[in-house]
Amino acid sequence: GQGGMLLGTPVDDPHVEHTVLPHGGTVVLYTDGLVEDRIGALDGNLDRLRLAVQDTSGDLDAFADRVLAVFGPREDDVALLAVRRR
Repeated sequence: GQGGMLLGTPVDDPHVEHTVLPHGGTVVLYTDGLVEDRIGALDGNLDRLRLAVQDTSGDLDAFADRVLAVFGPREDDVALLAVRRR
């Protein structure tokens, strides 16, 4: 369907992108609580996330558990959603 703007973006700057997810492709969405911490190591945490999500093969629940295990307990709330196209 028709996409809309992200939450928190200016109303006067609509931006719509369309991407076709190939069969077997996986989309991973996460909240900032996964990669931000009080130490301020955002760049390093984003690098860790990129490495953690490279292999999306197998069961998605196990994949999500592996990604979350890379970061361990977090101070902020975390949401992670992985969706694979059949």
